[in-house]
Amino acid sequence: MTKRTCMTGFFLAVVIVSTAWSQDIQLSCNCDQKEYVAGAVIPLKLSVTRKDAGEPLTFLVHFMADSLGNLSCFKVRCWGPDGKELPLQLRNPQEGMKQHIRKYTLTGGSEFSETIDLLTWFHPPIGGPYKVKAFYEWTDDVEKYAPHWKGRTNAAACEFSVRGVDYGALDEASRTKLNNLLNKLRDSRKRPAAIQELAAMGRPALPAFHDSLQLADLNIRKGLLRVLAAIKAPESLPVILNCPLMLRGNMIPQDVQKTRDDALCAYGEAALPLLETAATKDETLKPAIVRIKAEAKPQEERTP
Repeated sequence: MTKRTCMTGFFLAVVIVSTAWSQDIQLSCNCDQKEYVAGAVIPLKLSVTRKDAGEPLTFLVHFMADSLGNLSCFKVRCWGPDGKELPLQLRNPQEGMKQHIRKYTLTGGSEFSETIDLLTWFHPPIGGPYKVKAFYEWTDDVEKYAPHWKGRTNAAACEFSVRGVDYGALDEASRTKLNNLLNKLRDSRKRPAAIQELAAMGRPALPAFHDSLQLADLNIRKGLLRVLAAIKAPESLPVILNCPLMLRGNMIPQDVQKTRDDALCAYGEAALPLLETAATKDETLKPAIVRIKAEAKPQEERTP
């Protein structure tokens, strides 16, 4: 009887402490832009912050949270401008993937972040504003990581809109041609010729190229980076610099980064002022800076 009472008392104590913790655990969410091109990746950054300064707390996150949708510990809902909720579009999320977990340890004032792609989750059509609400929730005991935080955070919210591609002064025939060539970038056999034809469209097509560089398809992104490197318009440099590299789950495909770096290096030393400023916040730009400086040296300095 005494043992049972002690266990009950311990359970109550845990509940009280957990409730106190939950008041100091805050979720925030935000999109990096207010407006996205139709078909572009829409990254939603979800950040869990701990405010109090107590003992370190362990938080668990499903490793494939972006692919699991609302089977994961992040619950996200989206409503269109008409007030109707958008259905989840993820195909066949697998319950078994919930077993793959990573942990974060938070102390006072620290946070962890995950990013999901709202395009993959909801396929929002052109329009807006779309309203997003999200929260983090963990309810299961995972013995391997015990003790760990369990509970539900506050619901955070943000908004975004979706617009069509800016075709600038291109006529209807040129727009159709451009879109057909973009589709050919998906095919490795047709890609080299498509890159040449797109580059030949030149400056009038730059607004559409800049917008299409945001599209989710990696082959289109890589092809357009080569197109912009061939045209080498000064106004394209910051667009190349800010080309989205992440695909899903915070992973940066190496081939996309290399193609981005190749395009930046095509500008030579003219790109250095912008790159060196941006590199203070983005370390992925440092290899391009080193490469540009190395290639700028006189041949005799590079010869051992």
